[in-house]
Amino acid sequence: MSVCSMTGFGRLLEELPEGRLSIEVRTLNARGREITVHAGGLAVPEAELRELASGRFSRGKIDVSLRLEPTADAGFDTVTGLIEGLRARIAGRDILLQETLLARLILALEGGPGSRRTPAPGPDRVLEAVARACELALEHRRGEGARMVAAIHEVTARLRGLVDDLAAAAPLFARAQRERLAARLTEAGVPAGAVIEPPLARELAVLADRADVNEELARLRTHLDRLIETLTADRPIGREVDFLCQELVRESNTIGSKSADAGIAAAVIRLKTGIEQIRELAANLE
Repeated sequence: MSVCSMTGFGRLLEELPEGRLSIEVRTLNARGREITVHAGGLAVPEAELRELASGRFSRGKIDVSLRLEPTADAGFDTVTGLIEGLRARIAGRDILLQETLLARLILALEGGPGSRRTPAPGPDRVLEAVARACELALEHRRGEGARMVAAIHEVTARLRGLVDDLAAAAPLFARAQRERLAARLTEAGVPAGAVIEPPLARELAVLADRADVNEELARLRTHLDRLIETLTADRPIGREVDFLCQELVRESNTIGSKSADAGIAAAVIRLKTGIEQIRELAANLE
């Protein structure tokens, strides 16, 4: 199993003795799994069609449509064909023949004795064809999923570069913050090396902690590593990637709130922009 998109399409045309069977399977993104079946009047157990689709698609809005086009030699086996045939043959006939043909039309419409129906393919043949159409849609989803995974890898590499830039700038920011604190203490008349009262010491400790973003950077790297690992998982990953994006945004926001440096703030904005790109891609992953 590979990573799949929730967007896919599969179309199958099957030539049968009873006519041409057309099957279309369309899938779109959805929070859960929604399966809609349009059997086109064919006598196929809907429950089995749903079970067949459920076994191949774990998430998304799945629409399965079936249509049978009778062969030309089916004659009047369909009501529509009967109507058209009678319309052509009734012109110029006597009243008695018109009455007879009209009776046949009524019987066909009501399904009474004497009516003829289009021969329908057996349920097993239809289910087999639907399974192949689902496989075509699944292959389409795999292709879309592979392209999305490649795009997420590209964005993730860019995010790693931004985290490395932040890690390089963080010590400079922390040192600048300490220098500003020392200057403020000097302005307040506190000489260098003087014993600082506990309340003030606590405030200084809080300010120093706010200047340290190493923990947040470490967690960003951990989440990015987990994201890359998740992209190779043999399971549906859409919701997991979305959760990791939430955690990445959380850490980015913390770094942004700690920093008054314009360069770090700009890097955080680029981080969050990249994370949002990943999130948009993940919204269509199964």
